[in-house]
Amino acid sequence: MIMLRPRTVGLAVVSVFAPALHALGGEGPRDLADLLRPIVEARGVPGLAAAIVKDGEVVGLGAWGVRAAGSEEKVTTDDRWHLGSCTKSMTATMIGTLVEDGVMSWDMTVFGVFPELKDEASTGWETVTLRHLLTNRGGVPGDVAPMLWRTLWKGEGTATDQRMTLVKGMTKEKLKGTPGEGYIYSNAGFSIAGAMAERVTGKGYEALMHERVFGPLGMTSAGFGPPGRGEAGVTQPRGHRAAPGGPVAVGPDETGSDNPDGISPASKAHATMRDWASYAAWHAGAGKGKTGTGPTVSAGVAKAMHTPAEGPGQAYAMGWVVGSRPWAGGTVLMHTGSNSMWFAVCWVAPERGVALVAASNAGGPAGERACDDACAAMLKAFLAPPEREKPAVADPG
Repeated sequence: MIMLRPRTVGLAVVSVFAPALHALGGEGPRDLADLLRPIVEARGVPGLAAAIVKDGEVVGLGAWGVRAAGSEEKVTTDDRWHLGSCTKSMTATMIGTLVEDGVMSWDMTVFGVFPELKDEASTGWETVTLRHLLTNRGGVPGDVAPMLWRTLWKGEGTATDQRMTLVKGMTKEKLKGTPGEGYIYSNAGFSIAGAMAERVTGKGYEALMHERVFGPLGMTSAGFGPPGRGEAGVTQPRGHRAAPGGPVAVGPDETGSDNPDGISPASKAHATMRDWASYAAWHAGAGKGKTGTGPTVSAGVAKAMHTPAEGPGQAYAMGWVVGSRPWAGGTVLMHTGSNSMWFAVCWVAPERGVALVAASNAGGPAGERACDDACAAMLKAFLAPPEREKPAVADPG
């Protein structure tokens, strides 16, 4: 399994006090290459890209480095970047549109959707709800059992078939906690939620995402799996394993270059920084009840997606770690993502209408720190000089 576990990252130490973003001219976003170049050199990552938005407008955008170590192909602002577990909030957003339409409900149970699995399931699963799954409070194990994981890697059948294989296998596993109580970060839980959406709509998860999230936001670059799959040459950034690793080849299948389709709803989206920033900007607006152009949800549904579940452990909403930061003017939503070959991070500050995104085609500490540095540099350049404070948010990847 190549998912990373929860961690604490450095942007949690950035505090910014400023009334507004620095004013920009009307000639488009500022090129952030000058901010990213020294970070790439200092952290030793192949490439890095980032964007910052204010009130729905991309005010800073840039990329620096190469698509693959040893290659002369430069990264660009049109390149696609793997977003890892930042996919989780996207899945929850898609499901939110189905809740808005009355097709799903936050309190529907796994067996309400898959009644045929109840007889062979382990005890406790009958009370697991969609809300539990999307807030990591369903008691679903954090790790997929090795035998089930090997089955998923075989990639048999359609992507929907593979997700049903995961649902069948996971519901036979003993829960690690009482549904609705403790926090357990679970990729499988989000994947089961995605499979529930497939069953009730009769449409594949990927199609639902394009129809209900990517399409409405104009995210034409968005897709799933390693960028550049099926394309000749180094047309997109390649993921890199931590030192002493190198670029990971993207072949006709994804073995070794990404996780299997069974957990796509938890971890496999990719997009350009501009498109991802548009998504983050929508959440910044939705956090203030301004859903606007994009996924069709009411302010109430948006609030549900941004409100952490009650109980001990991490303050986690539907695909978002929830905390507060002075620079954000209050509440901040964030998430990190990595399949060990990429690293991505997103911060959303609804009170300020600000969102930041950054991604590197390097896994491990180097990619993590590069993304953290990029976000800190954007805050310093666009809001105010950073001031140090103690880390306060544990950020899942």
